[in-house]
Amino acid sequence: MTESDHSKLSSILDAQYDDYKVMIDIGRHQRKLLSRSDLPALDDSLSQMQTCMDRIRMRDSSLPHDWQKMADPAIVQRRADLRQIIGELDRIRQLNEQSVRNLLEETKRDLKRSQSGHRAVRNYLSHNSGAVQVHDARFYDGRK
Repeated sequence: MTESDHSKLSSILDAQYDDYKVMIDIGRHQRKLLSRSDLPALDDSLSQMQTCMDRIRMRDSSLPHDWQKMADPAIVQRRADLRQIIGELDRIRQLNEQSVRNLLEETKRDLKRSQSGHRAVRNYLSHNSGAVQVHDARFYDGRK
């Protein structure tokens, strides 16, 4: 491998690392957005994440096929750094995924509560011929 190829490989790996760092920052930001249920901002951050992934994929295609077998200490260190940051990114992704599951469960509970409230109102109205009749109300405190 020539010095020029080595330099090109190093710059590609450094750019990959930088994009993974950006993805980690976006992932942390997404976690905050999930805790606030800010879905429009979450959608924007997902687009940013997709842009980073596209750049990484494009750079991956320009990497030599045997770059992971290189014994050069600088390349070995960059490879280790990439593994570490990808592991951190995966950890953040798993936390965010759990937050999404929690948000979904909370939304389901809220929807069930709302539906049961609507059923109660429909039942009440159907038993009262659709009109609420205040004069038929009964309050019991020992007297009518």
